[in-house]
Amino acid sequence: MPNHGSRVTCPACGVSVGALSGRLGFGSSRYLRCTGCHSEFLSPQPDDARLAAIYSPDYYEPWKWEDADVVRTMKAHTFRRALRLLNPEAGTHLLDVGCAQGELAEVALSMGLTVTGVDLNAGAIETAKARVRDANFVCGELEPSVVGTGWDVVTMFDFIEHVRSPTGTLSAAAQVLAADGVLLISTPRAGSAVHQLTRRFWPQYREEHLVLFSLLGLQAALRDAGMRIVKAVPTTKYVSFAYLLGQAAAYGPAPTRTAARRARVILKAGAAHRLLPMRFGEMTVLAAKRRI
Repeated sequence: MPNHGSRVTCPACGVSVGALSGRLGFGSSRYLRCTGCHSEFLSPQPDDARLAAIYSPDYYEPWKWEDADVVRTMKAHTFRRALRLLNPEAGTHLLDVGCAQGELAEVALSMGLTVTGVDLNAGAIETAKARVRDANFVCGELEPSVVGTGWDVVTMFDFIEHVRSPTGTLSAAAQVLAADGVLLISTPRAGSAVHQLTRRFWPQYREEHLVLFSLLGLQAALRDAGMRIVKAVPTTKYVSFAYLLGQAAAYGPAPTRTAARRARVILKAGAAHRLLPMRFGEMTVLAAKRRI
């Protein structure tokens, strides 16, 4: 992210933003709001050592408030709903970027797609290979030498907000897509109704979320990558109360964290594990290459 003295460049649209204008943040990093596209981004970004500490083996501990089988079902419902936006045909070749342990790959396979997942986390890739044997998984970056080219679909779920250079990642996605291929992204949306309602308590304000795109900002970034938005809808995720309680205990304001931990005893109740469709201020965007 270029820094021009007391100003920095918005990673979404390239507008110059005052480097000292942010208030909400973590340590010395502050979320700045772009005056052009209204995306928000952390400046300065956490260094590699800090991100490594965030993504430690304890990173997924809040998810463990819910049973692993329930979490798997939650993700399956969420991914299936999003993938239906593609109206996919059997045999469609899908590349899942940031595939983690293969949860989306498992759903895509059940819908008749041919799936490859790519992720930098070697441990996650090994788990994915063991869990989803009919998909292909690769440990590495999103680049043609690693994943090849000509993909019908590239997916990025809960991924683009974590990368240091999202515009470069989107350009790489365009490069590996077939001429008529599409990109499906789910990411937090700055300016969403949930964001406006919760303000500084928006659950997407997390130190590892480096860029929070507005719809306008994502449109600008995709345009620079040679792509255009075809469809954009609010993201619906399926979650349980137990899962929400774990997230609140880890990421909520101090009073909320305390209350959530005290309430953990209710996880023994069956109702705490029922799935609910909810929205957290995210967007699911379908994009295609621009016709020149």
